[in-house]
Amino acid sequence: MARRILVPVDGSENALRAADFAAGLAESSPGTEVTLLHVCSGPEACAMPGRANWFSREKWEVEIRAHAEAILRRAERPFKARNLTPVTLIKVGDPAGTIVEIAGEEGYNQIVMGSRGLSNVKGLVLGSVSHKVISLSGVPVTIVK
Repeated sequence: MARRILVPVDGSENALRAADFAAGLAESSPGTEVTLLHVCSGPEACAMPGRANWFSREKWEVEIRAHAEAILRRAERPFKARNLTPVTLIKVGDPAGTIVEIAGEEGYNQIVMGSRGLSNVKGLVLGSVSHKVISLSGVPVTIVK
């Protein structure tokens, strides 16, 4: 059975370090499949600076997809530097719940994620999403700081 790693990314520095860590794991273990996942919980949670007014659901979907793709492109860099190609995935939903659901349903062996994301709450060593994922996951979770 091939090793499958799920790496949730939100554009934060910790998430990018987690992607780099996962790329190193994949490089050292040929045949490892890595999926970079970006989860957006809705227009208000995924709004980009200067983009507060959405005109329609369709416009929101186009803008969010572009934003998510930009985050995923940044997270792909350490893989490309190692001549590896991760799978990329964009989902809408509760971040922690979606991460755990995908990991379980899609047969991932491991989740690798940053310790804290883009939250405005400073000083938390472990963010609320990573804490929930650790609590709910049925597969091993590696937290990268």
